[in-house]
Amino acid sequence: MTRELEFIDLSVSSGDQRLLSEARGALRAGELVAVVGRSGSGKTLLTKAIIGLLPQQLRAEGQILLDGQRLDQLGEKAMDSVRGRRISMLFQQPKRVMNPRLTIRAHLLEALGAHGWGKARQHEQQVLSLLEEVGLSPAQQIAGQRPDQLSGGMAQRAMLAIALAADPEFILADEPTSSLDSILKAEVLQLLRRKQQERGVGVLFITHDIASIQHIADRVVVVSDGQIVDQCPTAHIFSKDRHSKTRELVEASLPPLRTPRVKDSACLLEAVDAGKNYTRRAKGPAALKPTSLRLHGGQVLGVVGRSGSGKSTFARLLAGLEEPTTGQIIDTRRNGEATRVQVIAQEPYSSFDPRLSIRTSMSAAVHRLPAIQAGERMAQAMAQVGLAEQLLDR
Repeated sequence: MTRELEFIDLSVSSGDQRLLSEARGALRAGELVAVVGRSGSGKTLLTKAIIGLLPQQLRAEGQILLDGQRLDQLGEKAMDSVRGRRISMLFQQPKRVMNPRLTIRAHLLEALGAHGWGKARQHEQQVLSLLEEVGLSPAQQIAGQRPDQLSGGMAQRAMLAIALAADPEFILADEPTSSLDSILKAEVLQLLRRKQQERGVGVLFITHDIASIQHIADRVVVVSDGQIVDQCPTAHIFSKDRHSKTRELVEASLPPLRTPRVKDSACLLEAVDAGKNYTRRAKGPAALKPTSLRLHGGQVLGVVGRSGSGKSTFARLLAGLEEPTTGQIIDTRRNGEATRVQVIAQEPYSSFDPRLSIRTSMSAAVHRLPAIQAGERMAQAMAQVGLAEQLLDR
């Protein structure tokens, strides 16, 4: 009998507001199903409802069945025997969900259910084998490191090792490659697909990027505004007779046509042989070797490279958040003084204070303006990025 994870008329509500409406679908063992949709469409709510990890203020209704057993009727203790052992989760930001004080070895031992020093020694070879299986080597060294000591790609591979540790039947992957560069994204996707096929695991893969899953997914489920609007084999996703929301996502995945811009002749920002070395007395390898760059008004300049190549370090130098070890950063319009640069951080969760509302956080940028004008400026900024003004108070 084929193992199956099924959800029937699954809905998620916040008070009287319906966030996910009567979703129906199934995931079979050995199958990789991609759930695609725009940000805020309800994709993550679907996975959290299935595994029972919804925030307390949200309410789930409907049926969730694992090989015919009603998971939605299980208590918290019974669900603990399902999570990790039968259904594992791959999270979007592994460093946020892993304990920063524990080593990767400790995380894997916990997933294996090995508690105590004696059992830890017995499972040491299994820990190293799991790390090698997901391409992390030298395994002995990485096992002793903490999550913050790993790069983004390494942390995601470690999270996959943790998800595989208890040999689950199904894995729910919530946009696990969204913060990785294109090369690492392709590597992690292929690794996930390979392990899914080798172990016969069913994978529900959440993403907003159709292009990234077209070569690995067996089926595609399209979610829009809290509803499943389309389902089909991946090969049919590019058909012209698909749902309008499906076509919208497909078109968004195609390379845009860009017309050459006429750049302003004025140079706004310049880096002259700027480099950064974090090692003591700059004796070790540099995070960024001497690099020069000129940014003109009206120009969009892309800085690309693999994870760990020095891109973020360069951005921090340009923004004045770090002092260069060599060279200098020049604002040509301000006679060489520190430039005014705004930063859009890679991980918003680690940038915002989780205890403060968005309004309170954003007010720091407009605190010199009169209250009425500051409120108008914040509402205008929200509208410019396609967000409703009422979200300021979340």
